[in-house]
Amino acid sequence: MKKMLMAILAMAFINVGYSQVGQVELESVTVSATPINTTYLKDVLDNNSPENVKDMQHKVASYDITESDLFDDEYDSYKVFFEHTNSMIIATFDEEGKIVRSYEKFKNVLLPPAIRNSVYQKYPGWTLHKDIYLVSYYVDKDTKKQYRIQLRKDNQKKNLVVDTYGNII
Repeated sequence: MKKMLMAILAMAFINVGYSQVGQVELESVTVSATPINTTYLKDVLDNNSPENVKDMQHKVASYDITESDLFDDEYDSYKVFFEHTNSMIIATFDEEGKIVRSYEKFKNVLLPPAIRNSVYQKYPGWTLHKDIYLVSYYVDKDTKKQYRIQLRKDNQKKNLVVDTYGNII
């Protein structure tokens, strides 16, 4: 019993001593986000959008024009073109680095389920031929988001405009 008690005490001291070895105290940690374009991101981001759309919008929102070599205080605005495969965003930044407007075009994206279901319910037997997702953002105004969809059946074509909720406009 005495040996067992000594073993438990030894283990307790070893654990306390071990937990103090290798501890590092940090003087200060600063975590910062770039809050400049959170308004833009909040307005254009749609959780039902395809991942490639959301990724590109996040990249645009986190772009800091003030860090660019071309940035100069004498200009009021800067137009920046962001391009990726089948995707394009033209963002206009003000002299403080805020996005004041954008035009976004994404071709042949994976349509959100609500939109697919709505279209296929209304047009059974038709197949999706191509689509474009368009977003127009202006600071302090409503953001316009819509899908332009082309359906085909036999030799017929049908062009639709659908909002992000699946309502055919």
